[in-house]
Amino acid sequence: SAASQIAITGVPIDWKAVFPVRGRFVRLPNYPWQRERHWHAVSPESYQRLSRDRVHPLLGYRLHEIEWAWESHVDTQLCPTLADHVIGDAIVMPGTAYVEMALAAARLWQESEVVEIEQLEIRSPLLVSEAQSKILRFSIDAPDGSFSIKSRDYLAGAAWTEHAVGRILAEPRAMPLSQAPLTLPARAPDFTGLDHDELTAAVGLAYGPAFRAINAVWLEDGSAYAKLRVPQAIESELDGVHLHPALLDCTFQLIIQLLKDDYVARAGTVYVPAKIDGVLYRSGSTTPCMARATLRRFGPHSLTASFTLFDAGGEIVAWVREVRFVSLQLHGNPSDRLRYLECRSVPMPHLKEQIEKVIDSLFKRYQDIGIFWCISDIGSILKAINLYKAIVYIKIPIQNLKQKNA
Repeated sequence: SAASQIAITGVPIDWKAVFPVRGRFVRLPNYPWQRERHWHAVSPESYQRLSRDRVHPLLGYRLHEIEWAWESHVDTQLCPTLADHVIGDAIVMPGTAYVEMALAAARLWQESEVVEIEQLEIRSPLLVSEAQSKILRFSIDAPDGSFSIKSRDYLAGAAWTEHAVGRILAEPRAMPLSQAPLTLPARAPDFTGLDHDELTAAVGLAYGPAFRAINAVWLEDGSAYAKLRVPQAIESELDGVHLHPALLDCTFQLIIQLLKDDYVARAGTVYVPAKIDGVLYRSGSTTPCMARATLRRFGPHSLTASFTLFDAGGEIVAWVREVRFVSLQLHGNPSDRLRYLECRSVPMPHLKEQIEKVIDSLFKRYQDIGIFWCISDIGSILKAINLYKAIVYIKIPIQNLKQKNA
């Protein structure tokens, strides 16, 4: 656009630098222009494609027909790090991605230093794949700040599926962010990052490199403290997001350390976030380097915990209060993979000759009757056939068949 404006104003341009090879002139037809239009019809996916601007990796592009709404395309090729969030055998959009989308939308809507999200409820999972792209729409209802996140298959024209809802507060609170800086314990950690990765894999969470950000874990007074590292897979994405979903997801993973014995006893059961009571985030904060998880309530099918993320100096980056997790039974217990059915094949006698003898004797006995078998002989044949595991076809010449009343 800037280059075209310069050319229009008459600034001399070195066209040889743009077109180093001289083009070839061609003769136009002598008949008049037919003036036929060759434009493709406008579809919902192509609408304003040339004029839109991508404002966020997950939030996508601003929609002009809706006051506060954005759309983006999501699949494992456009968002490679999502392919590392595997639960069971499925690639699932992490709930922390909805948090990042809400923070980005709130910053564009309010432009305030502190952003607060409340009552973020995850209503249905979003499965991500390489074969089918999803259109993800984030929309805000301006009067009360409520928002919804929906999706549908790209180029399918299907109905929208709602995945999450929540609310952006117009007047966020800043008090919880003003706490004393965090200092990690000076003693040796209770778990290393490798220990944590092995434990998550053992319970059925096959996370890829992007969602392995925990370096060390300490357990003290009912809380888990972690030192975080930035995986190489997300280093290039940090500048474009506020609170990277992978780092927040790894903070949520600390509940596995707090409930290690329960996870081992209930192998094959995992806890996934279902509702986040509130998220408080300070804009302009640096990348989280430390995290704290505190268990609030624990039941047979759900639990509640709160989380805090800190920068390298121990200052609070984000505070997540009252996250409710629900238990999810995966397709099978991982320990079942060690159980196999032992099978030993035992050879059986070849019964072909025995069956042929039975059939030949019965055929000779009843060949002059026509439609013949008696019930006892049918039982003999079926028993032999069942042992031989075969289907036997018997051909009788039509001229030898005689109809007989029985």
